[in-house]
Amino acid sequence: MHNRTWKCGFKQITRFVIVGLCLTLLALVAQPATAAAPMVKPLLPANAGLPVIQVQEGGFLKRLFRGRREKRAPKNVEPRASRPQVKRSKPRPPAQVIQNAPEIKQVDKNPDARRILVLGDFFGASLALGLAESFAQDRTVAIDSSTNGTSGFVRYDTFNWDAHLNTVLADPELGGKADLIVVMMGGNDRQFFRAPQRISLDTGEWLAQYQANVDSFAEKLADTKLPVIWVGMPPVRGPKTSAHLANLTTIYKSEAEKIGARYVDIWDAFANESGVYDDNGPDINGQQAQLRRGDGFGLSTAGREKLTFFVKRQVDRYLSGSGAVAGTPGGVVFTEDGPVIPLSGFALEDAISLKGGVPLIGPPMDPGKPWEEVSNAYNVLIRGVALNAPTTRADNFSWPPPQTE
Repeated sequence: MHNRTWKCGFKQITRFVIVGLCLTLLALVAQPATAAAPMVKPLLPANAGLPVIQVQEGGFLKRLFRGRREKRAPKNVEPRASRPQVKRSKPRPPAQVIQNAPEIKQVDKNPDARRILVLGDFFGASLALGLAESFAQDRTVAIDSSTNGTSGFVRYDTFNWDAHLNTVLADPELGGKADLIVVMMGGNDRQFFRAPQRISLDTGEWLAQYQANVDSFAEKLADTKLPVIWVGMPPVRGPKTSAHLANLTTIYKSEAEKIGARYVDIWDAFANESGVYDDNGPDINGQQAQLRRGDGFGLSTAGREKLTFFVKRQVDRYLSGSGAVAGTPGGVVFTEDGPVIPLSGFALEDAISLKGGVPLIGPPMDPGKPWEEVSNAYNVLIRGVALNAPTTRADNFSWPPPQTE
């Protein structure tokens, strides 16, 4: 009995002790935090810039057993300022007409220098720049230009070439001094007419109006009685636009023949083996180069040089009867360092002839045939055509074989 009583009494005492300890711990935990606050010494000044921690009264139990938090009242948020209304800019005016060739380091031109006037759009501007670079060191040839990058034979409501050509030809510094006119234009002409009336693209009415504008332009050129070189269009990246430009080149070629102008076809020079657009191609040195700009229309520096090469051949032909021609063997180019005789190029009629004699390279020129058909230098150096072997040489395979005496 005593042992059993002692065991029961010990268990009850143990329970009381444990309960007491629990209550003591709970009381210590539940004590408000503000009571211990005076015993903590601040380690940093109040304005140290650290975040302040707020401790709620009531301790752990109050925070543990309290109900849901009340919803905080929304803060007064200022409404966002509305974006200012941006007014649309006015339509861009047409590109400014360039009356002179771009600034290039050139020698001073002779007072009687032959002057070449270049007319056209952005293709014409590239050609004018290329010709100015080509004749930069030649005192006998000067380049003038009047181009508008966004112009053409369609949008006469923004830039009327029919009226502007009259102004250019009447200008004493442009048309008044021109000895040769070069035209390259049409890259912007795949669009509908807005004047004199709206005419949809790819219609018979559109073609008739376009033909009328080109006719009027060509007639004004013919009235000047000056030699004219008309340059066709190259292919462009867009297949529809490229096909459209191919059709326009037939109009330009027909107009050039009608007024007696020299037409320069450059399509194949900027096309691949299939006759379509290609960014790359052989440059004037025969090396592969990027000929076009990223927009698929414009010409790169290498492309401009290639375009100039084909046009300058015809320019040199017109200038060959006036004395020395730059870039032709035997012709004298007057530079800042004195007269220079180029050793590369191609033969041009009388430009490389001795006084009263025959051309130095090739047979005598036949006035009834183009010079490129009778010049051995052109056929060998430019066209790559092999000359016929003499009749007495072993590589002459003509049949029947020539009889030797």
